[in-house]
Amino acid sequence: MSTKDLEMERLVAMLCHASSLLWLPLLIVGVPIPFANVVIPLVVWLLEREQSPFIDRHGRESLNFQLSMLLYSLGLIILGIFLAILWFVVLGFGGSLDSGIASLSALVMLFGYGSFVLFWSLIQLVLVIWASIRAQRGRHFRYPLTIRFLGAPRSSILEQPLPDELGELKKDPFELPPNDVL
Repeated sequence: MSTKDLEMERLVAMLCHASSLLWLPLLIVGVPIPFANVVIPLVVWLLEREQSPFIDRHGRESLNFQLSMLLYSLGLIILGIFLAILWFVVLGFGGSLDSGIASLSALVMLFGYGSFVLFWSLIQLVLVIWASIRAQRGRHFRYPLTIRFLGAPRSSILEQPLPDELGELKKDPFELPPNDVL
């Protein structure tokens, strides 16, 4: 494989991860696309997965992570709705909503829930950037807390260390074990 092909392979693998962040600028300019964090990496992966096992693996990993985060986020939304309903039931649907304690408890609940959602979003952002950098450097990456919706890639050659620029095999000290070990 030529150096140009290797660079293109790494770029596409990086795009499998980084494309999940394209919903952010779209949202800022007023074009919110629902589920863009899943759809855009899915399109990249479907178009390019046959090009190399490296792209296939990174595409699967990105999609598994984005689908997992979507599922977890839906759980957070359901939890937030449940907490809001519970708050209204406990305080009696307006019976004591004018009191200072009710207002304070609402603010604490909103701040806590909002802080957790913000922290959750920042963790996702950092992990996607980290995975993109690893893909660009020709390394594999496994997201934590990811449900494996898509199975392992077809090729077992992916479990072997990648050659560095000089052709020597190097084992990455931060590499996670293969799927069957976890």
